[in-house]
Amino acid sequence: MAVDGLTVYRWMALSRDLEAALCRENPRWFPAEGEEASIVGAFCDLRADDAAAPHYRGPFVVYLMRGAELWRLAGQALGKAVGYSKGRSVPFNGPVELGLVPWVAGDLGTTVGVATGAALAFWYEQSDRVCVCSFGDGTANRGDFHESLNLAACWKLPVVYVCQNNGWSISEPSERYLPAPIAGRAAGYGIPGVAVDGNDVDAVRAAVGEAVARARRGAGPTLVEARTWRVRGHWAGDEQGYRRGHPEGPAPPDPLALFGARLVAKGEATTDQLRAIALQAAAEVAEAVERARAAPDAGPAELGLDEVYAGGQPPAEPSVVPREHSSPGRRISYMDAVVEAIAEEMRGDARVLVMGQDVGPFGGPLQGAKGLYGEFGPRRVLETPISESALVGAAIGAALFGQRPIVEISFGEFLPCAMSQLVLQAPNLHYMTGGVARVPVVIRTRVGDGPYGGHPQDYSAWFAHVPGLKVVMPAEPQDAKGLMAAAIRDDGPVLFIEPMALVHGARGEVPDGEHVAPIGPVRLARAGRDITVVALGAMVPPTLQAAATLAAEGVDVEVIDLRTLAPWDRDAVLASVRRTGRVVIAHEAWATGGFGAEIAATVAEHALETLAAPIARVGALPVPVPSGHLRRLALPNAERIVAAVRAVLAAARPGRGITS
Repeated sequence: MAVDGLTVYRWMALSRDLEAALCRENPRWFPAEGEEASIVGAFCDLRADDAAAPHYRGPFVVYLMRGAELWRLAGQALGKAVGYSKGRSVPFNGPVELGLVPWVAGDLGTTVGVATGAALAFWYEQSDRVCVCSFGDGTANRGDFHESLNLAACWKLPVVYVCQNNGWSISEPSERYLPAPIAGRAAGYGIPGVAVDGNDVDAVRAAVGEAVARARRGAGPTLVEARTWRVRGHWAGDEQGYRRGHPEGPAPPDPLALFGARLVAKGEATTDQLRAIALQAAAEVAEAVERARAAPDAGPAELGLDEVYAGGQPPAEPSVVPREHSSPGRRISYMDAVVEAIAEEMRGDARVLVMGQDVGPFGGPLQGAKGLYGEFGPRRVLETPISESALVGAAIGAALFGQRPIVEISFGEFLPCAMSQLVLQAPNLHYMTGGVARVPVVIRTRVGDGPYGGHPQDYSAWFAHVPGLKVVMPAEPQDAKGLMAAAIRDDGPVLFIEPMALVHGARGEVPDGEHVAPIGPVRLARAGRDITVVALGAMVPPTLQAAATLAAEGVDVEVIDLRTLAPWDRDAVLASVRRTGRVVIAHEAWATGGFGAEIAATVAEHALETLAAPIARVGALPVPVPSGHLRRLALPNAERIVAAVRAVLAAARPGRGITS
C-alpha cells in the first residue's frame, strides 16, 4: 500500500536535515541535498519483504524507511562503535537484516550486480518480491551496470534499476561522459527505459511503482532514469571550483518546496502541518547526532578478528539416506568426484543452485556439470551470458537472500573479469556488516596446465591474499568430493580451484554417499623424516613421484598436500618442518609472489632455528606461461622438485637462498 503524502514529505525533510548535519560532522560525506525526491520516491512504496539497494548518495533515509535507528546511523557516519558496521566499513552501509543490500566496497557498480542477485533469489523462490537498486549516472558507464542489466533481462528478474542522475560524476559534467540518455540504453537489453523528473517525488513514485508492478507479475526489469540536480559538491568539503563558468542553466525547483506546495494545493496538508513536520525532523536529527557524538569511538573491541570468516555450517541431515555399505574400492576421476558432491548437496538442500556458461545440456566446461541439468532442470542449473562480474555479483546477492549458489567460472584466466566482486564484495560483506551478513557462495574454476592446451596461468595466490575468502585446491578425487561438499555448506565465500592437470587424470578411491572434508587441515600424503615438501594442487603427484625417486637414493621425503590456501594450516606445516629441519615448497604458479612465498616467510618467522638448510621454492618460471611446446619448459615438474630437494640436502648452512 502506498504511503500518504505527509509521510513522504516527512521522509524528505528528514533526509534534508540529516544530510546537512552529517556534512557538518564529516567533511568526507557525500551530500544529497536536492535529490530527496529521487531517493525517497524510489523506495518509499516498497513492501517490507522487498529488497532495497540504495545509492551511496543519500542512503540513510532509505535505511530509516526500512526501520533502522536514526542515532545508530548517525553514529555509523561518525565512526562510532554503535554503528551497524561496528565502525568497520564505509559509513553509508545499512543493516542487512532489514532487507538492505549492503554497500561495503569502494568500487562503483558492484552493488548493482549484488542487487541483481537479490532479485535472482526472489525469482528462484518463485515469490513476488522485488529489489529496487539505485546508482549514480557515473556508475551507468561501469561494466557491472551493463552486465547486470543484460543478465536480469535474460532471466526476467524482478529488479528495478533507478539511475539517480544529478548531472555530475565528481568534477565531470554529464555531457562529457554520457553521449546518449541513460534511459535509452534499456532498449539494448529489450527492457523498458523511462526518464522522469527526479525532482518531482510523485513522478518518481509513479515510474518506479509501475516498474515494481511489472517486476512482481514476472515481466522482468525496468531502467528508470531520475534526472535530478546536485546542489552541493561531490563531498561536503568540495568547493566545486570546476563548476564556475560551466553553463548549467537555472536550478530546478527545490523538491521539498515543490512537493509541499502541491500537498497544500490539493488540500492534503496545511503550511502549519508542513512547518511542524520540518521542525520535528530537525529536532530528531539534532537529538540523534548529539547522542551519537557521546557514544564511544570504535576501538580494539570492534576490530573483530574472529568475524573475518562467516564460519562453517554444521552438516545438515541429508534428505537422501546414504547407501548402507560404502564401496572403498570405487575409483572415479577428480571431475566425477566434484560433480558427485554437487549433485548430492543439491539433492539434500533445495537452496543449492548452479550458475555458469554452458552448464546446461552441454554439461559444462570439460564436462564439469555433466548430468546436473538433466536431473535438476533449468531453474536450478542456470546457463548464463559471458558476464563473469555480473554472474559472481548475482551469486553474492542470491546468497545474501537465502540461496547457496555455485558459480562456474570456466578457467582461472577469467577470474580477473570478476575481480571487483571477488575481492571487494564477497570477502568483505560478513566482516563489514558487523558479522551479520552471510555469503554462502562457491566460485568454482580451473587453473594450470593440462591436456586441453589452453588457459595455463595460475592466479591462486591473488585470492589467498584477501581476508574473508576461503581458497581450496584439492589434489586427489576423495578430497575433491569432500572439500566441494564442505565449500557448499560453508556460510562464507569459497573459491574452489581445480588443477586442470588432475580433473580428468588418475582415478582415486572416493567414499560412496555423503563425504565432507574440513576446509583448512592439510593432508599428509607421505610421511618422511629427512625433508618436508609442501605441495599445492597439480604439484602433489609430481612431488610424490619425486619422493619415490629420492627414496631409491635413501632420502625419506615427507609430502604435505596443503589442500587449503586460505585459511591454511600453519601449525601442521611448521610441525613437519621442525621435525625434518628442511623444506621445499612446490606449486604450479609463479615462484615470485606465489603462495609458496607466504609459506616460506612463515617458516622463516616461526621455525628458523630448526632449519638445517635454506628454504627452496619450485614454481613456474617468471614468464607468462606460453603455449605449445614452450609451456613444459616454463612449468615445474618432478625433475625440478628432485633437484631442489637435492640442493637443500647438500646445503652446508642456512643463509644461502635456493630458488628453483
